[in-house]
Amino acid sequence: MKLSDLIIFSSAFEIAAFSQVYSKAISDKKFEQPKSPDGLKDISHSVDLSIKVGEMSLKMAKEDVPVHRIHLTRYLIQNFKLIVRKIEEDIELFRRAIAAGKCEGCDRDLTIFENDKKTCIAYVEYLIRNGGFDDESFANFFKKYSTVFLD
Repeated sequence: MKLSDLIIFSSAFEIAAFSQVYSKAISDKKFEQPKSPDGLKDISHSVDLSIKVGEMSLKMAKEDVPVHRIHLTRYLIQNFKLIVRKIEEDIELFRRAIAAGKCEGCDRDLTIFENDKKTCIAYVEYLIRNGGFDDESFANFFKKYSTVFLD
C-alpha cells in the first residue's frame, strides 16, 4: 500500500472508530467530568474522547484488519504526539495569561491541560510499548507506569 493510500485508509478507520464512540457517548447521555485512566485526576472531554477513539481503533484493527494494525498504531502515535504538542502550546498560553493577570480562575483549566498532557504522553508510551498487541488495557498500563513516565 502506498503512503497516500495508508493515510486515507487510516483516516477512514479513525472516522469509523470516532463514529462508534461518539454514538455511544451521545446515547449514554453522561456528561460528568472525565477522569484520567487511574480515576484520580480530571481530564478534558476532548482527550477522554480521543483516548476512547484510539482504543476503539485498536480494537477494530485487531478484529477487522490485523494485517494493517502496525500502520494504524503508528498513525495513532503520530496523532497523539501532535495532540501533546498542541496541549503544550495551550499550557504555555495559559501560563502567560495567568502570569499577566489576564486569566482569573484559569488555574483549574491549566491543571486539566497538564493532566491531559500526562495522559496523552502515557497513551503514546502505551502504543509504543504495547500497540494493542497484548490484552493489557490502557487503564492498567497507566496505573502501573504513570509514575515512571509522568513524575
